[in-house]
Amino acid sequence: MKYYLLLISTIFIISCSSKNKKENNILTIGKENDVEVTLSIEDKRDIKKIGFYSGENSEFIDEKHIESYNRIIYNFESKGEGTFKVCIYKINDTICTESYVEKGYTPKIEFVKDSLIITDFIGLNYE
Repeated sequence: MKYYLLLISTIFIISCSSKNKKENNILTIGKENDVEVTLSIEDKRDIKKIGFYSGENSEFIDEKHIESYNRIIYNFESKGEGTFKVCIYKINDTICTESYVEKGYTPKIEFVKDSLIITDFIGLNYE
């Protein structure tokens, strides 16, 4: 009976641990750290690439990396007021959002049901 409980406990702990590891799987791109944009992706089907744009900079995530990560953090320099843009390139569609930023902003975006939703702009969680 003790061994049975130990086995069940071990399986439960391993199960929880591997789930958390996948949920916290984050890819960080960009070289500067004035602005940090976090993109969370709920449904990765049909996504071919993701593009992040700011000023003269652009970064792209290919299909292989999209499958491996649940969140992508894009860091970039912002010497004052500016904008950034995130585009999801799907097989038959392109979905983009563009937003204003300043140094210190940390926007959070979720890709849910073919929509890019800004859930946090400067540290104030929207509800």
